[in-house]
Amino acid sequence: MKLKIQYILLLLIWSFHLQAAIPEGYYDSADAKNTNELRVALSAIVSANHNVISYTPGLWNAYATTDINPSTGKIWDMYSNCSFTITTNQCGSEGYDVECDCYNREHTTPASWFSDASPMYSDLFNVYPTDGWVNNVRNNFPYGEVGLADVTSVNGSRRGNSDFPGYSGIVFEPVDEYKGDFARTVMYMATRYMDNLASWVAANSNDTEVEIIYDSSNGLTPYAINLFLSWSRMDPVSTKETTRNEAVYGIQSNRNPFIDFPGLEEYIWGNKTGDLFYVNEPPPPSNPPVITATGKVVNNGQTVAFGTVTGATQKSYTVKTSGITGDLTVTASGSGFSVSTATIPQANAESGYDITITFNPSSSGNYTGSVTITGGGLMPAFVLNMSGSKN
Repeated sequence: MKLKIQYILLLLIWSFHLQAAIPEGYYDSADAKNTNELRVALSAIVSANHNVISYTPGLWNAYATTDINPSTGKIWDMYSNCSFTITTNQCGSEGYDVECDCYNREHTTPASWFSDASPMYSDLFNVYPTDGWVNNVRNNFPYGEVGLADVTSVNGSRRGNSDFPGYSGIVFEPVDEYKGDFARTVMYMATRYMDNLASWVAANSNDTEVEIIYDSSNGLTPYAINLFLSWSRMDPVSTKETTRNEAVYGIQSNRNPFIDFPGLEEYIWGNKTGDLFYVNEPPPPSNPPVITATGKVVNNGQTVAFGTVTGATQKSYTVKTSGITGDLTVTASGSGFSVSTATIPQANAESGYDITITFNPSSSGNYTGSVTITGGGLMPAFVLNMSGSKN
């Protein structure tokens, strides 16, 4: 009966976490930012009010709330498939001669990479409960994708030389089910501790592989960016992560934004670095721009062909919109293409404003470019693609 009651309580806790939400206003200062400016804002947010817990007994006690699998009532270990009871299978009183002997506290960013410093040493977002023997196998090696494994755990986690482009040394590869979890963990560390990364690399790069993952200017190295973006895309945010995020917030008073906003990493390192991240995605204007050329509407993303020219050739368009909040910005890209204005005042955009695009290639060949209209709360940007050639 006691075990049944405990199981029901775990399910109730799990359900409560699923219903929890990001505190109102928590991420407001990260609104309308991207790339490193966004990472700076997020770092300030998740660093503020961080309640630092102890390594012992803080982490052991926290795992009762953060890392119990509700379907088994046992420790949720991402490195193995062992069955650990939270209070009786902790490493320390027991050894780990073989897999499944006991569970330990695993620093996803190894403690030797930051010289055992606080608060990262006991940061719940960085330290998971894992099988002690597999933890020892992982050692201080960076994460990666293994070619030929020399060790494989019960659940399929592997150690061996990397075959992921950019690094060929020894790495540890978790199973696909948890690759996104670890990717978002490392991204959190690169954000929460962005001001510490330079000292980590300077102090420990001769003895550890910290410089393989972390970069003081961009947070992550090109190898790490490519690796962890691929993992986060392959293994999106799961219920396990969102539930743990809420539980950690209840203990540490900070959150992992890469769990709260799936795909957030794309605005910092990925395929959305040209877009602004909005905490509450603003609605598009009530009337997006209507772009016309000689009475014909030109749609967003359309390609306009100038054909083969011998000299400067122009095309004129009328831009008209409503429901915007400010002036529009007009930019041209691509060799040989230019636009007659860089700004359309809000009033002119709402009454209708003529722009001229000029194609004037300097030498023979094929050309492509674009004209983009942004600003004024316009969502999404309006893009007009261009093509042309010169004999």
